[in-house]
Amino acid sequence: MEKSEVEDEETEEVSLPEKGLKKKIILYLIPAIILIGVGVGFIAVFFTKVGGDKPQPYDVVTQKNIDGSGESTTVFYTLPEIKANLYTSNDVLETIQLKINLELSSVADITIIDGMLPRINDIVIAHLTELMPEEVSGSEGIYALKAELLRRINLIVAPTKVLNLNLKDLNIIIDDMTEKQED
Repeated sequence: MEKSEVEDEETEEVSLPEKGLKKKIILYLIPAIILIGVGVGFIAVFFTKVGGDKPQPYDVVTQKNIDGSGESTTVFYTLPEIKANLYTSNDVLETIQLKINLELSSVADITIIDGMLPRINDIVIAHLTELMPEEVSGSEGIYALKAELLRRINLIVAPTKVLNLNLKDLNIIIDDMTEKQED
C-alpha cells in the first residue's frame, strides 16, 4: 500500500464514526429541544396571567333601551394622565393635570383610539399650553375646555365619533418661581 492510500483509509475510518455521531446527536438533541419548548410553553400558558396586572383602560356599560327595543353600549376609555404648563405672563409656573374619560359607542372604537393616542395627547397638550389659568377656572371655563377638547379629538379620530369627554380629575398646581430664585 502506498502512503496516500493509508491516509485515505484513516480519514475514512475517522469520518465514518463522525457521521454516526452526528446522527445520534441529532436524534437525541431534537426531541430534547422539543420537550423543553413544550415545557416552557405549558408553564407560560398555565402559570402566568394573560395581560399581567395591568388594568384595562376602558369600561363597558350595557343598558336596556327605554322602549325595550334592545340594548345600547357605552365604552368609557380612560386616557393616561396629561400634564401641561399653562400660559402665564408673570414668574409663576402653573401646571394643569388632567385625567380624561372618552365615551365611545362600541368596543371596536378602542383600537382606533389606541392607535391615535400619541396624536390625542399632543393635541390636548397643545391646547392646554395656549390657555391662561383664568380661562380654566369656574364652571364656564371647564365647560369650554371640555367642548374644545372634544371637538379637537373628534377631528383627529374621524370617522370614529367620541360621544362625550368626561373629566375624572383636574388639578392646577401653582409654583412661584420668584421664591426659588431668591433662595
